[in-house]
Amino acid sequence: MRLTLLLLLLLAISAAYVTIERNEISRLEKELENYQAKIIQLELQLEKLRIGKNIEVERLKSVVDELLHDKSELEYKLEKLEGEVQSLQDERSKLLSRIGYLTYSSTARYKVVGINESSKRGEVIEFQVTLKNGMGGVFINVSGVFLSLQTQESIVKAIKVAQNVTERDLSGYDVFIWFMHSKRSKLVILGPSAGAAICIATIAAIQNKTIAQDVLITGTIEEDGKIGRVGEVFKKAEAAKRYGIREFLVPKGQRVKVDGLTIREVGDILEAINYVLVN
Repeated sequence: MRLTLLLLLLLAISAAYVTIERNEISRLEKELENYQAKIIQLELQLEKLRIGKNIEVERLKSVVDELLHDKSELEYKLEKLEGEVQSLQDERSKLLSRIGYLTYSSTARYKVVGINESSKRGEVIEFQVTLKNGMGGVFINVSGVFLSLQTQESIVKAIKVAQNVTERDLSGYDVFIWFMHSKRSKLVILGPSAGAAICIATIAAIQNKTIAQDVLITGTIEEDGKIGRVGEVFKKAEAAKRYGIREFLVPKGQRVKVDGLTIREVGDILEAINYVLVN
């Protein structure tokens, strides 16, 4: 009887433990289900985040692609604009060059000595040489001055020598020579005696140099640049002195003496310009 009761008691205790364990298992299973639900929820959130991240990445990629496309278009437009700017700059340079060509002008003023046909005295006359763009012509404007054919030929020769000395081709320029004589009596310039002075003035105009106005020269000009003999040197020297000239250049072998005037012999145009051209 006791044994039976003991067995029954043990069975009751075992049943109680089983019930407790089942309850604990059930509780743990519920907790596990809750954790699994949370895990599923977290996985869903993670997937949403992943999907959202992918969407954002794709959006950013699209933005980057658009920016790269815009960058390529801007680079193309910039390259095109740079080409247009360069073309405009080239055109501007051409126009400026053309304007400079059309408006170019260089002038040199100097003096020659002639003989007044009325008084038979030497007389200093001013003239100027102007270079302008043109066709290689030579134009002489005289007022009260007579230039013989030989004088005109010497002017053409003087311009040719000036080109040789400066190594400058004047075929694209016109040369204008003005003799300025305000007196009523006509000043006669016969022969080629003004050639050296006109050559020096032309060189000054070509090189844009200044002429010493207190230094005067008389003499012909030869094609090789030599300065040839002239007539009436003494009368011309006296005229230079009266005009206030400090130094008078004459051809070799034609030196004369005039008080208060320095007279120097020169053999060629290169020697002469050392005394006449300032810079």
